[in-house]
Amino acid sequence: MYAGAKIQITPLMANRLIALIGTRLALPVSPLPGEGLADVIFRAAAINGLKTTNRFMPGLKRPLSHNSVAMYSFDFPALADFLGTPTGADDIAHLDYTRTTLSRRAGNGPFNFFGTYLPCKQLINHRRIAPRSLIKSNHSKAIWQISALQFDPLSHELLLERCPVCTDLLDFWHPAGVSRCSACGPSLDLRDFPQESVQCGDPEALRFVTAFIDPEVEKSVDKVHDDLRRLDAGQLFMLCVFVAAVLDDELRNGARRCFTGVSVSPLSLSVAGRAVMNWPNGLACLHERLVGTEIFRGRSFDRHPLEALLRQTKIFQPATIGAARTAMHLPRVETFTEAQVVQSGATSASSHLRLHKFTKRSEAVSRMSKAVGIPRGVLFECFLSRLIPCPDAKLAEAVGGDHGPFSTFARGLRPRQSRNKVSLSVRGTVSALYNGLGNPWPLILKGLQQGLLPVTKVEADDWLRTLRVEEFQPWIEYCHDLQPSTDFVNLPIDYEEVGFYLDLEMGTVRSNLGPYCREAEIKTLERLHNFRTMYLPVREIYNRLVIGGTPRSEWLISKQLNQAGVRCSEKATSYRLRADVNQILDTL
Repeated sequence: MYAGAKIQITPLMANRLIALIGTRLALPVSPLPGEGLADVIFRAAAINGLKTTNRFMPGLKRPLSHNSVAMYSFDFPALADFLGTPTGADDIAHLDYTRTTLSRRAGNGPFNFFGTYLPCKQLINHRRIAPRSLIKSNHSKAIWQISALQFDPLSHELLLERCPVCTDLLDFWHPAGVSRCSACGPSLDLRDFPQESVQCGDPEALRFVTAFIDPEVEKSVDKVHDDLRRLDAGQLFMLCVFVAAVLDDELRNGARRCFTGVSVSPLSLSVAGRAVMNWPNGLACLHERLVGTEIFRGRSFDRHPLEALLRQTKIFQPATIGAARTAMHLPRVETFTEAQVVQSGATSASSHLRLHKFTKRSEAVSRMSKAVGIPRGVLFECFLSRLIPCPDAKLAEAVGGDHGPFSTFARGLRPRQSRNKVSLSVRGTVSALYNGLGNPWPLILKGLQQGLLPVTKVEADDWLRTLRVEEFQPWIEYCHDLQPSTDFVNLPIDYEEVGFYLDLEMGTVRSNLGPYCREAEIKTLERLHNFRTMYLPVREIYNRLVIGGTPRSEWLISKQLNQAGVRCSEKATSYRLRADVNQILDTL
C-alpha cells in the first residue's frame, strides 16, 4: 500500500484510509528515511500523476522547494489526511522546519532541521539528487538540499542538480518522478548518470561534519572537544562550513550576504572538519592559512580577523564565537620550545602576538589577574620570565613554565610589620620610580621574591593591594637600575594596562585619556612610554611627593601647579607637561 515503506497495515490504519477516500490521494504515502516534507510531497505528487505540486501549498505563490517549505505554515492534520499517512499529523509533524517569525517572513534567521538549527538560506530553491542512492531507494533526501553540501553524506557521491541532457535545473514543482527530469520526460532516467565520488583524502572528517545534521545518523556532538560540547550541532556544522568558506575564499563579497547560503568544496570541508575534530589545536594550526586568504588582505579589524568575520555573519551564538576565539588565539604548542619562547628574538612577532592574545583570552589567566590585581597583558611577560606559575596548562606548556596557582609564589614572600603611618601602594611606587621603556613588573616580582624590596601587608581586595611600601630607599635604588626587556613593547595594550602603569583606575583612564587611546596615540607600551616622556598625571606627582616625605592631596597639588603656570596636555587637562613639573617639583 505504502510505496517503499515497510509498514504493516493494521485495522486502525485501514479504517483511516477508507474514511479518507475522497479526501486523500489515491496512492497514499508515508515518509521514508531522510526525507523532508518537500521530498514527501514531491514523491506523493509523482506517484499519483499530478502535474504540479501546488495543490499541497494553497496560497503560496512560490514553487515548492525545501526553502519555500520553511517559509510556509502548514495545516499538518489536513496535509496528513491528503497524503493518507498511516496515523495522521504525527507522521509528518517532525518534518516541519520550525522557524522564527523573521525566518518565515524574509528567509533569514534559523530553522529547525531535524533537531539542529541552520540558517534558512542554507535550503536551496531547486532539487538535487544522488543517482547511486536512488538506485537503492527511489526517494530524495532533505540533506541533499543543504547548500553547503555538494555530496551525499553516505556514499560521498557528488550531487546532480541539472539534467545531464537538457541542463535544466531539477525542481520540486513539476513531479515527473524522483529520478526524472520534467523537461526530458519518462524516457530519461537520472539513475543512469551516476556521479563521481568526492576525492578529498579524509572521508572520516567529511562524515564527522555531515553527522552534525544528517537525520539518518547519530549526532556527533558527544565526540567533540569539551569546549564545544555545549553548542548546538547546527552551530558546529556551520562553524565547519565557515572555515571551509574562508579556505575557499567564498566570502570576499561580504560575510553576512554570502555566508548563510554558501556552498563549499568537499576538500575544504574535510579540512575544516579535521580542525574541529582536533579542537582546539586543529583550528590553531590553520590560523596562518585562514588569515592569509583574499578576504583579509588590505582590511583592518578591531579584533581578531576571523572573530570579526564570525560576528559579521550574524548567525553564530556568543558561545560559538567564544570557543572559536579561544582556539584562534591558542599557541601551537608543538611549535614552541622553551628556548624559542624565552630567548629574545627567538620567535617571530606573530608568535609573540598570538601568545599575548591567548594570555588575554584565557579564563584561567583572567581569574588570576582579578585575584592578584595585575592585568593579563602585564602578567604575560611574567609568565615568559617563568617567575610566577601560569594557571593555564596550555600556556604554561607553550612558555616552558610551571603550571599552578599564584599562591605558590605569594607564599614565598615575607612582608614586614608596619612601622610607619606613611606608606604607598606597590603599584604607585613603581609608577613613580620607573617610567622607562618596557614592562618592569617581571623584575619587580623578582625583587620581591628575593627579598630586595621590603613591603608590609594590609587587608585588601586583591593580592597586590595588600602590599604597601614604607621603606622607599631600597625601591629607589632598585628601580633606578631596572632594565626590563623591550621585546614586547609593540604589543597592544588596553585601558586596564594603561591605568595600571599610570597608577590610575580604568574609568579615570577612559574619561581622561580617551582621546589619546581612540586615536591610537597610546596603543602600545612604546607609545605609552613616549606619552609619559612628555606628560605625567597628578597622581604620579602625588606618589613622588609621598616617597620624598612631603605628601599632600592631589587637589592641592593641582592648585599649586595652576598657580605656577604648569602647562596641561592639549587633549587631557589632568595631565601636565613633565618638563614643567620637573622644574618646580622641589618647590611644592
